[in-house]
Amino acid sequence: MELREYYERVRYVPELKRNLISLGTLDKIGYTFKVENKVLKVSKGALVMMKGIRNNGLYSLVGSTIIGSAAAVAKGDGNKTQLWHKRLGHASEQGLLELCKQGAFYGDKIENPGFCEECVYGKSCRVKFNTSTYRTKATLEYIHSDLWGASRTASLGGAKYFMSIIDDYSRKVWVYILKGKDEAFKSFKEWKALVEK
Repeated sequence: MELREYYERVRYVPELKRNLISLGTLDKIGYTFKVENKVLKVSKGALVMMKGIRNNGLYSLVGSTIIGSAAAVAKGDGNKTQLWHKRLGHASEQGLLELCKQGAFYGDKIENPGFCEECVYGKSCRVKFNTSTYRTKATLEYIHSDLWGASRTASLGGAKYFMSIIDDYSRKVWVYILKGKDEAFKSFKEWKALVEK
């Protein structure tokens, strides 16, 4: 049974001042729970669907619920315009105002949605590299190397970086997994000794 079906199976108590979420019901449909430092996290697989902070013996939901497949909870800052902006796939302010005129927001007032980090990242573009005029004629004549990291999540061995080395002529790739940036030069020396043999 999907979570959406449980939204329709609710008990209505007019005198109740707060909405309650049944952890038992969420458990039935495959959600997991973890409590650490007064914070309850409700997850489905690796995705955290809800967070609650303990206050006076009850966990209060952080954010506001969104019904649908995109997300269960949105980070709440009280800005309804920002919430509608995200629900509608990061719609423009002009588009939101037009929908507001048509009465699509159930009476919610639309203002300036403010800064949206996802929109900035979505509209940014990479700077092109100049086309190289140098052409290699043999293996290991010219190499490219890149050090990537730090990853938010460490590997099982504790590594957070990797270094790649690419031969320009053959396009052969070597990858070295590193725990820290300081291991890059040591790995380069190992690679150099390997290819010189």
